[in-house]
Amino acid sequence: IVQSYVKKGVTVLHRPARQGKTAALNLAVSVSTGEIVFFSDANTMYDSTVIQKMVRNFHDPSVGGVSGRKIILKDSERQTSQGETAFWNYEGWLKSGESRLGSIVGADGEIFAIRRVLFSPMPPTVVHDDMFLSLKIVEAGFRVIYEGEASSAEYSSKTLHDEFFLKVRYASAGYQILSEFPGMFFPPKTFFAFQFISHKLFRWLIPFFLLTMLLTSAVIPSLSYQSLFWGQVSFYLAALLGWVLMKRLGHANLLYVPLYFCMGNAAAFYGFFLHFFSAGQSSLWRKAER
Repeated sequence: IVQSYVKKGVTVLHRPARQGKTAALNLAVSVSTGEIVFFSDANTMYDSTVIQKMVRNFHDPSVGGVSGRKIILKDSERQTSQGETAFWNYEGWLKSGESRLGSIVGADGEIFAIRRVLFSPMPPTVVHDDMFLSLKIVEAGFRVIYEGEASSAEYSSKTLHDEFFLKVRYASAGYQILSEFPGMFFPPKTFFAFQFISHKLFRWLIPFFLLTMLLTSAVIPSLSYQSLFWGQVSFYLAALLGWVLMKRLGHANLLYVPLYFCMGNAAAFYGFFLHFFSAGQSSLWRKAER
């Protein structure tokens, strides 16, 4: 498919060995010539105005990178469509606020533009390439901002199973990123460090907070704590029922809220142990069905 566009100016950088996305990005940027590099994904769709809306932000010399808005296309046949739509709407709201305060903590690799001079070749083991590049840009003294009028559109994973392992990968890769920038966040000396810890790190640690809350409320003999305990049990049972409905009917109706919440936190829990108590993960993507 790509070869058919060579006559229209597309350069094909094919390598017979599968080396991963990080290696592909390093190679592509090394042969690029433009002042601005635009990153995308193969499964993402854009309208004709996206690049114009993204690059206009580079008139501000303090801007080193621009991330657009990610939209999930509705498809009732996909088990993760509702949850992913809600999640990315929330992420967009967060990024919009962060951008007004200074810089977002991580761009979306599906729609991300940077000044080429700020590109840092990534170690081949890096999985979270968009977050790595975002932090490198901020580390260099520039901002990464959010452009809500430029959007990318894609379908979510078809199954909860596929989405679960994508989120496991993201969480594990997030801890890897922390090890790449040890002096940037600990101790937190800047407002950006506070943003990153509150937006990203606390999110990855939520499963441990939830487990602590469940165990604590189970053992404290107080009416308020016992009520909290049974409220949590009811929520998790609702998530379990949602999972059963999803498996049998292909949808969970309103129960997708507790189901998606628990799925995401279970993935973060698994991702923590994958990073710290195993050999880690390959930079090669495990392809999800789209």
